[in-house]
Amino acid sequence: MSKRIIGRNDPCFCGSGKKYKKCCGASNPNIANPVMINNELNRLHQQLLSFATENYGEKINEQAKRFDPPALQSHPELMDIYYTGLNLWIISKLKIIKNVQTILELFFQVISSKLNPIIKRLFSQWLTADPSIYKVITVPAENKDMVELQDVLTNKRFRIPFRDQDEYIEGSLVIGTLVPFSGYHAFLLSIIKLYGIDHNSTLELMERFAKMEGGISGHFPELLTEALLLSVKDEDLNPLHEQVAQEFTDHMVEKEVEDAVILQGLALWKQYCEKENPSFKNIEPYAAALDYYVQKNVLMNESTTQNMVANEYGANPSTVSNNYRKLANFLLKK
Repeated sequence: MSKRIIGRNDPCFCGSGKKYKKCCGASNPNIANPVMINNELNRLHQQLLSFATENYGEKINEQAKRFDPPALQSHPELMDIYYTGLNLWIISKLKIIKNVQTILELFFQVISSKLNPIIKRLFSQWLTADPSIYKVITVPAENKDMVELQDVLTNKRFRIPFRDQDEYIEGSLVIGTLVPFSGYHAFLLSIIKLYGIDHNSTLELMERFAKMEGGISGHFPELLTEALLLSVKDEDLNPLHEQVAQEFTDHMVEKEVEDAVILQGLALWKQYCEKENPSFKNIEPYAAALDYYVQKNVLMNESTTQNMVANEYGANPSTVSNNYRKLANFLLKK
């Protein structure tokens, strides 16, 4: 982020809606440096994670056992994702410190006296930030600067920094808690990415939990469980199906294929799995077959061969060919 000077009549970067001179600037008449502010907030973010795991790791694990979701027991890959989101919620929202404080609140209490007023005001807003589900609206192409997200429930938009290791797909959904920095937001502790989930079903899910006593934040474990299960319609669904989708997505993103094409491929794979429920042991041959199908029938890329794609995925070419015929026979009929 550039070191832009904030004028005293500019909107304050803390998101209050007030002018800088009547907000954070009132306690610091000097011109603020957003880079310095965000570097300090990033440092505090890392300290929070260390504070939580080093001092309350066992307590977090104990609490996590209270929220084991029976509905996910037959889907170990979803269980791992679930616990990632659950730990975020336990640290930031569950009052496990003498039943009156969250770990996040205690951390803020410990460090607040050492913070300058601007940092303190921004960080204090992290305490009240609630988890939600967001739709990825835009992903930067050449100038990798900011990703734009939209809250599924409120339609409010946010900008988050794009990092080289990030992989976002326009139109896909993510779950997490956004907290304010200077000039943008960032996800607190962790983010969960969802692919191939129906947006209307997600909105209905959010609206239902928002109406409950305690709202989305108070029922986050249940909401997270149901959100993850939206991708699983058949109780007998092979858990490897989702791994194929993820393998395919990773390769397509690496090749800088357009997001709309990736989502189309994922939708085709979901249709095939729902109707045919394919059984297999290795994910690479099917992921490669799906990749080749998209290359040939969506992108109309005649230069790509099955052998090329099979080598890319480390799969047996003949197996990829057999899987491609199965996909093509089903999908071309559709």
